[in-house]
Amino acid sequence: MAGLIVTIIILIPVYIILIWSYVEPEESMLFGERWMYQEDPEFSTRSIQFRKFTSLMLMIGIPLFIIGILIEKMIYWLVPAIFIVVFVIGVLKILAEDD
Repeated sequence: MAGLIVTIIILIPVYIILIWSYVEPEESMLFGERWMYQEDPEFSTRSIQFRKFTSLMLMIGIPLFIIGILIEKMIYWLVPAIFIVVFVIGVLKILAEDD
């Protein structure tokens, strides 16, 4: 139980970064790499959508995995399977859209 509490406390900054990455995807893509460019680069719509989608999926997926660990029953394998299926469908949807 103590390990779970420590894990949740450690995940608080991760969630703050994920929320920031969802709200400001262009800024998060430039974080730590702004010095390489003289001007701010233009990101494609697809890359911004993918960044937002990935942030959202991680914000949903991390609690699902924690809940899956806590359940420890027959549906333990179902939580990651559902997450992976939804993630693959979302990526395919982003890649299938025309610019």
